[in-house]
Amino acid sequence: MNTTWQNRYFDWIYKTLDTRSKIKIYNVDFTKPWYHLALEKKWTYAITIASEAIQASFENLIPILLTLAFTASKFEYVLYLGGAYAALQILNIVVLHIYSIATNSLGSSYFRNCYEFFLTVDPIFHSTKSSGKIISKISGTWGDFMGIADSVTFNIIPAIVSFATSTIALTTVDTSLAAYTVPAFFLITGINGFGYYYNSKIFKKKIIKSREESNATATENLIQNNLVRATFATEDQLSKYQRQLTKLFSLYSTSNTSSRFVATTTRLLVIGSVVLIGSLLFLKTSNGTLESDLAGSLLITYYFGSRSILRIGRVFHKTIDSYQGLNDMWEYIRNFGKQTYPVISSDNKK
Repeated sequence: MNTTWQNRYFDWIYKTLDTRSKIKIYNVDFTKPWYHLALEKKWTYAITIASEAIQASFENLIPILLTLAFTASKFEYVLYLGGAYAALQILNIVVLHIYSIATNSLGSSYFRNCYEFFLTVDPIFHSTKSSGKIISKISGTWGDFMGIADSVTFNIIPAIVSFATSTIALTTVDTSLAAYTVPAFFLITGINGFGYYYNSKIFKKKIIKSREESNATATENLIQNNLVRATFATEDQLSKYQRQLTKLFSLYSTSNTSSRFVATTTRLLVIGSVVLIGSLLFLKTSNGTLESDLAGSLLITYYFGSRSILRIGRVFHKTIDSYQGLNDMWEYIRNFGKQTYPVISSDNKK
């Protein structure tokens, strides 16, 4: 693509959205839990979650709504359905733009306050600390925050709403089906959640420690490149870094495989629940208490809803990992050291 057109598009979209003037920097109090950072934009997160929940619920009902439209032979119902879906998409992109500005405001606030803390803390506390470890923690922890924010907003809450919608749709037709769908949801979600929590509990701290060791080695060697070469220690440092990388990525691999065991167990339970609900719906169509078209759409709806549990599983272990990573960073800052004399102009106002 012509670079001139790329630049023109960039200039147009950047000026139109005007995101730079909307990014705000907030103070971060590291003596409070990390989730107080998110509370700065609590209404933005609430609106985004509501938007995603409405969309998840609507999408899950599409098979039933289409079945009802064709059963009634009303083509205008299909047009109404398409119009409503398009309106939700337009609303969604507006909400996501607001969400992006809020999240990036919190990101800039986090980085600004982290670097201010490490630049103003008394130098004596840096004497026994690795700069590479500090940089690794700062950058890695923001990824953890984004992991939790995105997982809860775009995966966990919509998945729960999706399954709840399918359950309500089934119980509207026959309340007795709730006796199977509700326990199935809590059983599968409980096993899934505990499995990922236990897996994260075992691996996360070991991965954080190994990652920080390898990042510290790489950063310190790059900073002291001339010294490393002058002392003929390049090969030794490369070997050390290679050993650290091997350990780190073996931990990643083992943790991922362990989490796959949990995911497979969850899939088998979901398959079992779909077969069970499908059997119950088949019995109802056989004895004439339920039309086959509606039964089929209900089963598809339940299938989509039950698959949402798998989506929870895929992100739940990342959410737990991120939660532990954030706690680790906040604890690290609290125990790092303190500032005992003014460094920047704002210190005199404290």
